[in-house]
Amino acid sequence: MKYDVIVVGAGPAGLMAAKTAAEDGLKVLLVERKKVIPQIERQCAQFASISFSVLGEPIKKYGYLEPISLEISTDKIRVHFPEPGFSIDYNGPLRPYLRWVCISPSGYQIRREKEDRFFGFNWSKEALLAGILSEAEKAGVEILTETLVLGAENTPDRVKVSVRTKSGEQTLEASKAIAADGWGSKMVDSLGLNKDRPTTSGRRTRAFGLVLEGIETELRLNSWIQCTVPSLNPAGSINIIMQPGDTNRVGTAELGDISPVEAIDKFMKLPAFAPWFRNARVVKKVGTAGNAEHVRRSPIMEPLVGNVLIISDATGIEATNPGAIASGYQAAKATLKELNGQKGYLEYTDWYQKSFEGLVPIFKKAAARYMTLNAVCSDDEVDYLYSILQGQTGLPPVLVAQNLERIKDERLELYQKLKKTGIDKSFDRQGLDASDVFGK
Repeated sequence: MKYDVIVVGAGPAGLMAAKTAAEDGLKVLLVERKKVIPQIERQCAQFASISFSVLGEPIKKYGYLEPISLEISTDKIRVHFPEPGFSIDYNGPLRPYLRWVCISPSGYQIRREKEDRFFGFNWSKEALLAGILSEAEKAGVEILTETLVLGAENTPDRVKVSVRTKSGEQTLEASKAIAADGWGSKMVDSLGLNKDRPTTSGRRTRAFGLVLEGIETELRLNSWIQCTVPSLNPAGSINIIMQPGDTNRVGTAELGDISPVEAIDKFMKLPAFAPWFRNARVVKKVGTAGNAEHVRRSPIMEPLVGNVLIISDATGIEATNPGAIASGYQAAKATLKELNGQKGYLEYTDWYQKSFEGLVPIFKKAAARYMTLNAVCSDDEVDYLYSILQGQTGLPPVLVAQNLERIKDERLELYQKLKKTGIDKSFDRQGLDASDVFGK
């Protein structure tokens, strides 16, 4: 059977693309490797940031840069995407993030804001997927589950997608395809885009997390907790993230020589944090998608190969759930235009290149600086830096840069290491620096 469009991957991007395309009258096939589409068994922050501006300056967000808003009433929650011009209903739990706390190995804290402020929310990805899936089914999307996509091949006016089902291998055909199969995309690899694509690290990465109930700290409520412990993760952080109900996930990725499982176990035994977990109970263990190890690669700047449009995390960016939903919507609209002889793909590429922080140079530079303390400091040095910064508010690397003279007087060797990283250099763009980019 031939289709107008085959969508590969039934995450928020793929589901939204399939739903939107079907609502626009296209014949759509959605292909997914899982049996139960809404079921989530992997690391996922399930976080959405709410945008706002500061003194009329450009909007600053995490992941997806365009604004979203919430409409909450007694009988529904509606999420609005004003720039693309659409909305979705959400029928699940919602928890607001009001503070972002950075913590050192010995428990010194730096608040990102002086006052509690709503900057984002946690929602259930399972409820989110179930809602979009229901709408996709109503729109007439044909869904093929428990199907592994092997790759894609462009022909002059169509695309062939090779898959493996329980009954064997087969080839599906459509006029267009949308690749929404996430990190380690088989579609991207089969199209040759990984051949000369730089990796962002020299190793495969794995993620791991424990969903826990019974954590004993008031920070478990309405807080994003980011712990800088270089001995356990020299290139990242250990995060404690809210989950639906009064549960939290402790998670990290393998970016050093220690496995994420071991890192979390050691973290929960550190004297500063052990009291939090003395009565905690494991609800669920989560890991990398499909229990796979993925090589992290640089983002794909031109997300198009022939008749295949690549969207969301499959491009190598961290889209976040709102960004994935917006990608799916925009990809479906672009595909409809292409089928009608218009230049929808060019419009999509332009939108994509300016809508995600991972593709904007100032954000990429700021993200690299953010990990400076992990990369060059020991646990003791991070404790020292956080101890002298307690009571101040902002992004830790920016605060460190503002206190370099004191560090020079008290710890010359540490000062010299920090200077070599260029931590004191600003990220000026229209008068903004890194504290604006991340802290607002």
